[in-house]
Amino acid sequence: MDLLPPREKVCLTPVPIVLGILLCFFALNVPIIIAGRAVLSVGIGIYSQRMEVLHRAIVRAGTLSGISLVIPETPAYLIFSGGVEKAGSTLKNLRGSENVGSELRKI
Repeated sequence: MDLLPPREKVCLTPVPIVLGILLCFFALNVPIIIAGRAVLSVGIGIYSQRMEVLHRAIVRAGTLSGISLVIPETPAYLIFSGGVEKAGSTLKNLRGSENVGSELRKI
């Protein structure tokens, strides 16, 4: 059950982080440092959760709109993993030329 609307949640996300940092900074003894670290850990957990939700939303929006980045494997990686033919075709696509034999041998 959500007690706060999303906008307020985002605005309140840095509060435990700042509070934990301040507790650690102004601590006069070890228990206060431990309490500050605990509050800071909670704040970082909340922040990580917010970023995960944001990341999922961005990925979902990109997938739904049909925008996707297709990055081919590098020819060097393909040669290293045993795909010399695939490396040649990738290099041909990247260079836009059929004459990539000398560059393929250099790799």
